[in-house]
Amino acid sequence: TLSEFGVTKEYLKRSGTTTAKNRDDEKLKHHIYRIPNRELIRKLISEFEDHATRNGIRVHNRHVIKQPQKWIVSFYLGTHGARTHKLDLQFFLKGTPTPVPMPDKYRRDKEPTPTPEPVDTPAPKPTQKPARTGSAKIALIFDDFGRDVEIAQRFLDEFNAPVSLAVIPYQTYSKEIIDMTVKAGQTAILHMPMEPSNSAAMGLQTEMFLTTDMDDTTVIEKTREMLTLCKGAHGVNNHTGSKFTTDRHRMTVALNEVKKAGLFFIDSRTIAETVAEDVARSLGIPTASRKVFIDQGYAGGDIHENMTRLVEAAKEDGYAIGIGHAIDKTLDELLKILPELPEQGVDIVDVRTLLH
Repeated sequence: TLSEFGVTKEYLKRSGTTTAKNRDDEKLKHHIYRIPNRELIRKLISEFEDHATRNGIRVHNRHVIKQPQKWIVSFYLGTHGARTHKLDLQFFLKGTPTPVPMPDKYRRDKEPTPTPEPVDTPAPKPTQKPARTGSAKIALIFDDFGRDVEIAQRFLDEFNAPVSLAVIPYQTYSKEIIDMTVKAGQTAILHMPMEPSNSAAMGLQTEMFLTTDMDDTTVIEKTREMLTLCKGAHGVNNHTGSKFTTDRHRMTVALNEVKKAGLFFIDSRTIAETVAEDVARSLGIPTASRKVFIDQGYAGGDIHENMTRLVEAAKEDGYAIGIGHAIDKTLDELLKILPELPEQGVDIVDVRTLLH
């Protein structure tokens, strides 16, 4: 059907398959086209979906991403029962860009492992908390952005409430997503990789993590490097870190750099013995900690049940912070839940209003 819009085979840049990890490893045929001019990409944005429908093709999803340098229009196509194809249409406003190179030592073949929900790591009741006024308040943070612009744009476009995107450094689109988030008026967070108790959880990107075998100089240099790569972020939270966040000395060294940068810190609480929030408070850094994991990464989890727990915690304490992940399913489920929150006496707020 693209040929009827004048999109010929010469515009086809790549064909293959793609796997949607967030949809139970759904495999799609994937075609990427380079669209040569603005008029054609606009026509495709406005008319292709109706054209496909008239020809018996189901358009399951459509995402339009407009960035300063390029536009990307993604169509997920198939039958009424299933998605079978992903179609990406790219238009570059200023010529073909040169991607920001990722150092070879940080490359891996799959997405960073989302932080799993820890076992028995309930957040303690805060000794200090923001003054309570009116409704209970919840703030939502979503981790593991950096490799996929499309999912970041979905959260920014469709999440009609304050939201925080936590971005892993050293990924292909880390800085771009930081900038997108700030431009959208939302909160950008550096999702700082810290050593987990299970070293295998670091995967193939071990050198991007702060680890407990680093001396002070190395911790300082690595922390500064990540802060520079994600310049523009408003704050920091930890990616994994069940081992590093129990090391008071090294947490102090790292968070001193966060303080110098003028950023806040959120303790993701991936282990009950974490000292991260305590260290941040002792340094005078605006801080808070995660109360509930909204999902369990790609392992799934009951998002409705977890949101119920988050709401109950907010009603009890006046506020609560939930952390989810950069997953389509999580967003889809939350878009059904969010409209119900005002009736429950709960407001969604910017996490920065809950720091103490």
